[in-house]
Amino acid sequence: MWKYLFCVLALVALSQCAPVDEEEDDCKKPVNCVSNPLEIAFVVDASNSIYAENFTMGLEFLEDFVDIFDISETAVRVSVVTYGHVVYVNEAFGFSTYQSKDALKEAISDIPYSGGLSTNTSGGIWYMLRSQIPQARPDVRKVA
Repeated sequence: MWKYLFCVLALVALSQCAPVDEEEDDCKKPVNCVSNPLEIAFVVDASNSIYAENFTMGLEFLEDFVDIFDISETAVRVSVVTYGHVVYVNEAFGFSTYQSKDALKEAISDIPYSGGLSTNTSGGIWYMLRSQIPQARPDVRKVA
């Protein structure tokens, strides 16, 4: 399932990406990608409804997803917020926090599974819209 979700999300985000070379696989994921500026915001469920194993699999998906982009101050930037019964603002990071692919992937892999008695999806989306999207570059496409 993650493979197909990855393909769909990649197609949406890759509308801002000019492929240089392609390798043959199910998604036709570009090997080299010259990224147009793009802001990508992830809202990640870290509640008890997502078991720790699935949460880890989701983080691995995020790492694979950002791996195809040129992560930098002038190209693609990423923000992440997690939520459970509350929004975990101490684990959230904005678009300007990580300006290299390696630092971003390490930060994603370090996001803790916090759990929570309920699933406050609306709180996570609200935080992203009110706190992270306003930090995005004004003339750059946003994908959330």
